Amino acid sequence: MINIIGTRKYYYVIFGAISLACWVLFFTVGLRYGIDFTGGALMEVEFSAARPDSVSLVSRLESLNLGKIDIQPAGEKGYIIRTKEISEDTHQKILRQLREGFAPAALPSSGGFSITPSGGDPNAKVELAPGAKVEIDGQDFSSQVALDSSGVPEEYKLNQLSEKRFSSIGPVIGDELRTRSFYAILLGLVGIGCYITFAFRKASWPVASWKYGAISLVTLLHDLSLPLGLYVIMGHYYGLEVSTTIVAAMLTVLGFSIHDKIVVFDRVRENLSKMKTPFPELVNFSVNETLMRSINTSLTTVLVLLSVYFLGGESIRDFVLALIVGIVAGTYSSIFLASPLLVTWYLHDSKN
Repeated sequence: MINIIGTRKYYYVIFGAISLACWVLFFTVGLRYGIDFTGGALMEVEFSAARPDSVSLVSRLESLNLGKIDIQPAGEKGYIIRTKEISEDTHQKILRQLREGFAPAALPSSGGFSITPSGGDPNAKVELAPGAKVEIDGQDFSSQVALDSSGVPEEYKLNQLSEKRFSSIGPVIGDELRTRSFYAILLGLVGIGCYITFAFRKASWPVASWKYGAISLVTLLHDLSLPLGLYVIMGHYYGLEVSTTIVAAMLTVLGFSIHDKIVVFDRVRENLSKMKTPFPELVNFSVNETLMRSINTSLTTVLVLLSVYFLGGESIRDFVLALIVGIVAGTYSSIFLASPLLVTWYLHDSKN
């Protein structure tokens, strides 16, 4: 049997220092908020061939008076473009500028190629003579064709653009979302504390039921600190932005973590009615009884999340990363912090 309660002071120092460092980073450096919270427009585009340099993209968009344009690479051939809030008309102008701006200046000087007009019938094959103009129903598709021949040199391939996602949010809505997200997490914490107090009302000896709820809140704040600290670091060095998706991940972490703590506390409550050993020994025995269950449950969950993180789409990676870190933090806090804090509080009350 592992003497978890007897070595609790080491866990307090180690995990307390980690949690404190994360909160210090949060309040000093701060998170990098996405357009969900700050307002603005975000576009993710991808090119079919080689990705042009970001300077070329900015020069193509300067005539639209978009203000400051932030461009970041996304994947191998894409970019994420952030601007001020824009209308749908401006959105379409941006797409048109990008689609028309990166076709080759000239076609091969010899030979004809089979092409498919990107805006016409996908089954309509057209033989393109050198320097020919491509028209379908009177519409010019010369700069919007995809060459089918695998033997066409790279420099002559037309670089088609596709839009992966687009969102535009006003600053007032963004500020309201940030406020509501804060209250959502706060209400979640308060609700969990009240529920634990009510659920353990019959286990009020030798520790009052409200103390189970208070300890749960303290450890849940620790569980949230690690994902927050990670996102502060990644936002500062890698430009990762926090969105409403991350808030949803935080709320999910709260639910998973409290589930693990309830399992440990419930075993303590069961053993109180069956065992007559001193309270610290009883808690240590209860934690050891649920130790493998907590580890196995979290490990299987984390393994699935890791596969989603590495094999899933880019759009959910931030969400999954927050879950992985939060679940790991919630598991060890249930074992090494929640139950030891219960004993520490009991010993403190016993001396008074």
